[in-house]
Amino acid sequence: MREVFVLLSVVGPIAIVVTLLVLGILSQHLDEVVKMGQLYRWFYVSAAISCISLFIRLLSIGFSEEAFLIESRDTAYSLAYTLPLAIGIVISLIVAWRYWGWLVYTSDTFPPVRATKTND
Repeated sequence: MREVFVLLSVVGPIAIVVTLLVLGILSQHLDEVVKMGQLYRWFYVSAAISCISLFIRLLSIGFSEEAFLIESRDTAYSLAYTLPLAIGIVISLIVAWRYWGWLVYTSDTFPPVRATKTND
């Protein structure tokens, strides 16, 4: 029964990886319009980094719960699981703010599309 719960605990990191991949695809399409630079590739990098914690969690099915507690003396397992996930989320947060931050602003000081001159 415990193995089932460990397998179900992988659903969270899978959802994060899928969300990062969707954000990468949406940002790629946005980049084709606004030409902000190809920062969307960092979403794929952060998804790959987050996959590391997913694999570590799958490999840990035979380990005890105490091995993943931060309070225990040996924090190697807990850091191996949480550190790649945290790094991936921080990278994606920075890139998402760069690409999608214009949605937060209501003034014209940060337009999502660069204005082009028309010769009338």
